[in-house]
Amino acid sequence: MKSHIFLIYRKSIAFVALLIILLVSSNSFAQFNTQQYFYHGRSKLHFQNYVGSIKDFNIVIRLEPNNYEAFFFRAIAKQYLEDYYGAKQDLDKAIEIKPFYPLAYMQRGMVNHSLKNYEIALDDYNKAMELDVNNYSIFNNKGITHMALKNYKDAIKDYTHALKLNNRAINTYLNRSIAYQIVDSLDLAIEDCTSAIKIRPHYDHAYLIRGRIKLEKDDFAGAIKDLNEAIRLKPRSANAFFVRGLAKQQLGEFNGAIMDYNMAIQLDPNLASAYLNRGIIKQQRNEYDAERDIQIASALDPRIAKLQHQLKEEEKRRANPWYYAISQKAKKKNQQKLNKNSASNVGTTTSTNAEEEQKSDALKEEEIDPKNMNVAQKLEKGKLRRQADRIGSQPPLIVGDNGKVTLTTKQPTEGLVQNINVIIELSPNFDFTYFEKNHLDYSMMQYFSVEVDELNEKNQQNPFLALTNHVQTSVLRYDEMQKYKEHIALFDALVATNQNPELFYLDRAILKNLSFEFESAQLDFGKAKEYAPHDILVYFGAANNQVDMADYLRSIFKTQKNILINPIEEDESNYSNYHHAIDGYEKVLDMNPKFHFAWFNLANTYIKLEDYQKAITKYDQAIKVYPAFAEAYFNRGLTKIFLKDIEGGALDLSKAGELGMIQAYNIIKRYCD
Repeated sequence: MKSHIFLIYRKSIAFVALLIILLVSSNSFAQFNTQQYFYHGRSKLHFQNYVGSIKDFNIVIRLEPNNYEAFFFRAIAKQYLEDYYGAKQDLDKAIEIKPFYPLAYMQRGMVNHSLKNYEIALDDYNKAMELDVNNYSIFNNKGITHMALKNYKDAIKDYTHALKLNNRAINTYLNRSIAYQIVDSLDLAIEDCTSAIKIRPHYDHAYLIRGRIKLEKDDFAGAIKDLNEAIRLKPRSANAFFVRGLAKQQLGEFNGAIMDYNMAIQLDPNLASAYLNRGIIKQQRNEYDAERDIQIASALDPRIAKLQHQLKEEEKRRANPWYYAISQKAKKKNQQKLNKNSASNVGTTTSTNAEEEQKSDALKEEEIDPKNMNVAQKLEKGKLRRQADRIGSQPPLIVGDNGKVTLTTKQPTEGLVQNINVIIELSPNFDFTYFEKNHLDYSMMQYFSVEVDELNEKNQQNPFLALTNHVQTSVLRYDEMQKYKEHIALFDALVATNQNPELFYLDRAILKNLSFEFESAQLDFGKAKEYAPHDILVYFGAANNQVDMADYLRSIFKTQKNILINPIEEDESNYSNYHHAIDGYEKVLDMNPKFHFAWFNLANTYIKLEDYQKAITKYDQAIKVYPAFAEAYFNRGLTKIFLKDIEGGALDLSKAGELGMIQAYNIIKRYCD
């Protein structure tokens, strides 16, 4: 008896020990995997694979929701993709987890700067400084924000402090040089460029900036020498050729100047100032295409168009003193009226205040003196011109004749994933499609659904049914049509046997719908409902059929309207079909509120009916049921942008990009700045 008890006790100890080993090894394995994904994410970030980096940090965050570093580095990846709202959200979370995290405050300051929240950015930098007084990068970045606010003296103080902490910070020397240039401390600006060159003798950008400053000091020979070196180090620098052209133009070397402008334009066809100055030289030579260069420059840069207007006014003044006297009288009268209004609003306005306001306005808007022929130099003062790819007005949301919903857009022109050309359209409805057995490409196109999986079991996996929003919507290829017809013929025979009619009617209805036999498919969906009144796939497929039929009717109406002399009038049947589809989706959701595909398709249908607020509430439900629903975030984001909720749209698109829809980053860049 004792031995028996001992045996049981020993077995219990062994079991507990084994359980402990399994738990420890399980925790170690999870920890190992988390670290592995974390370092993979860091590596991908270093090698500029930002989308891959985000995917790895997603896994880390899923396993360790309080890993503040994962949020921090994912924010950096988003920042590189110009997803500033998403980056800020991640940095907020990192700071929430670890409130004393100076790098997160500094990074959030950079993000707020990119969002033009300059005062908030300064607050972030100040908080970072409290936590880390020896980080020169914080002071450097704060200086950049002061520059954006035109607080040039404060910027210089920040750059100077940064250089006390790190006297080999090349970019800080160049930043301070630009600030000195703006406040007309040109000798100090040159000294900073020289300091940067001593530290890094082969840095083309330092020679370019110093050459620009020497040009402003009228040291044309010195400027050309620096620009020669900048071009030697970077032969494809459009700005270096352009600035060297300015120096040669000032020296009267017009042939050499035109050659440099030609090269600058070849390297950067959007460099307005190069066209302008080339046009000015051609005007002086009475060349026939001078006006064309100036027109191109005016089209590329509105400041140049303003200059042309001022020049024409100047010509009128010289040609007609009477005109000039009248215009001056009108200006004086307007100014008196303005002063009177200002006095009534503020009290009294002294001439000193007026002069200060004029100086302030000059700083804000770089006014151009029409008498200065070298206007390009003034346009370019203090910074290198950066071409930005932004669209000023928000795009309209268009529901096309085929039912597709798109945003009107321009195409981007430069770099990285966020600049890849994409066609912006709402992610389409989820619908059924079939694949042959062992089809190799189906895994990239489908979502898992328990209900669809059960139907495939009944079909014995052939043909294989999948739920996807990549269903073929254009004219089918001949071989695809033949396969669908073969399967339809098979189900015709199976329906005739009257065995499992609810299954075969549903299968045949899906195939007919894929073959654009919408009315015949509708009849089969109706039969399937009779045999299976509680099958959500039947009602889901029938609702999709109504949407497809409405989209098809829209496209037919558009086609016949364009080609017939007396086209028939469009009726409301297609809109009626959309309403029938809504009833169908709501029936599905009554039976299973967690079938998120129905919430998504319901939202898309409300978009087609232009009920955008209701669509957003349905996308909300889809995301609530399935928080990783990328397409729902994407469509909700586009809809919010259309409704002018830019920040809300940006955050939704950020989440869609985080979940793998990389086209979202392109839209964020173009519409959410």
